[in-house]
Amino acid sequence: MITAAPLADQAPSRAPSRFAPGWMAPTLIAGFPLWWALGLGELIFSVAGVAMLWDLSRRSSVIVPRTFGLYAAFIIVVAASGLMLDRPSAVLGWLTRTSQYVGVGVLLPYCLTHRRHLTSTRLLRALVWLWISAVTGGVLALVLGPVSFPTPMKMILPGGITANPFVFEQINPSLADVDGFLGFTSVRPKAPFTYTNGWGAALGLLFPVAAFACVRDVGIPRALVRATVVVGAIPIVFSLNRGLWLSITAGVAYGAVLLVRRHGSRVVVGLIIGAMVTAAVIAVSPLGSLIQQRAETGHSDEDRAELYHHVIDELKDSPFIGYGGPRQSEDGPPLGTHGQLWIILFSHGLLGAVLYFGFIAVNLIESAGGRSEMELVSHTILAVSGLQVFFYGHVPQQLAIIFIAIAIGALCRFEAVERAERRDLEALRRRAPDPATPSRESESSHEWRHP
Repeated sequence: MITAAPLADQAPSRAPSRFAPGWMAPTLIAGFPLWWALGLGELIFSVAGVAMLWDLSRRSSVIVPRTFGLYAAFIIVVAASGLMLDRPSAVLGWLTRTSQYVGVGVLLPYCLTHRRHLTSTRLLRALVWLWISAVTGGVLALVLGPVSFPTPMKMILPGGITANPFVFEQINPSLADVDGFLGFTSVRPKAPFTYTNGWGAALGLLFPVAAFACVRDVGIPRALVRATVVVGAIPIVFSLNRGLWLSITAGVAYGAVLLVRRHGSRVVVGLIIGAMVTAAVIAVSPLGSLIQQRAETGHSDEDRAELYHHVIDELKDSPFIGYGGPRQSEDGPPLGTHGQLWIILFSHGLLGAVLYFGFIAVNLIESAGGRSEMELVSHTILAVSGLQVFFYGHVPQQLAIIFIAIAIGALCRFEAVERAERRDLEALRRRAPDPATPSRESESSHEWRHP
């Protein structure tokens, strides 16, 4: 499954860092609310990617999955697609996206190379903290509304850069957006992410992690995780985010099927009871009518369908490497947005799509054979990400969650092999004779010489 150079002792060739090996990956994920509050929500993965590459360059060996060549080839296509940019002002966006793809991609070899110190449980715990942060951000959004604040980055960057709409969103983050497409003003949470759909995509990917941490010890009090799952239902419903609702429903259903296949129906009785109780509470509460109104209101459905149709039409002129990035349409949202599938197709063409989704698909298939519950969680996250690509973008935060899930699955397989080797070694030690205890042959020989 994994191709690697000899491990040696995995020691750096220079003086060791003051930090524990592998510290950057969990800090990057669990500490994401801090990076968001500093104005680095979209750029922290690019910065961290440089730092992780520097760390890997100082290692005596680097471990990468055998399938990583697909993603590396995708990065080459992303770089080549920059030749198709139609205006100089699009270069900044292309550079940002390219650095994000590279930075997130480095997470995987970084985590596997530090596998002696960076365990699967430690990575999963970082994802649970991100879930807790996102739910907390959602609750604060409902309480405080669309509060925004300036970040330290706003004070550092020159005015010419801060005037850029993309940059302005990062350095002036807010807790929520306000919409009125249901006929009344509704607050839609997004903290600690830049957009409401980013918040919904992240929670949809993270829900399997939260469900696992409700019943298994990951180093965070289970009562705290359970509280966030219960309380989190309120901002999840008020977000009016149908993609999030679909992601959680599909993730729970798919995870339940996997559990039944592996452990029998009794394992999922608790899940079914919990789902029924949750559905009943929501149905009799004001949240039920809100869900019904949102389901009956096809806000943006026609715009999205037309946008996807235009993407397919435009792809005919640059089918292999796309256009390097989104382009403004004559009327409506920019082409190459509102879904990772459409982003990849329009920006990086059919070749980029085959490589990118091929990499995700191969890891999804490989993780399907996992035996542990943690591998099941990793696999479910990848499955949910496959559903989300039609309506959610994944760069960079959500893609980082996906790569961490892939790393968790790979580390679980590493750890399973190591446990088996330790068991075999212990069995050999138990079968080996104790040097301090004379054997029967030596005893009989001793008696013959001394009758």
